[in-house]
Amino acid sequence: RTVVSLDGLWRAPDRAAAARLEAAIKRLSKAQKLALMARPDALDAVFGTALPPCYAPVPGVTLEQCLTGGFDDAAPPDASRPA
Repeated sequence: RTVVSLDGLWRAPDRAAAARLEAAIKRLSKAQKLALMARPDALDAVFGTALPPCYAPVPGVTLEQCLTGGFDDAAPPDASRPA
C-alpha cells in the first residue's frame, strides 16, 4: 500500500527497537492509537512498562519531508525523554 499520511514519528535507538515499537503500535486498538496520536509523548500512558523508555517523539515532521529526504534522521534524540 501507498503511504498517505504520517500520524506519528518516534526516534528509536536502533532498527530492532523501531521494529518493536511499530509492532506494538499495530497491536493497539483504534481508540488506543487515537489516544497516542493525541499525545505522542505519552507512550508510557498507552503501553505502561511494556516498552523501555528509549523512544522520543519527533514533532513537526511531515510525510513529504520523510519521502523527499528533508528530514534529518541523524539528529540526536530528544533530551526530554530519558534513555
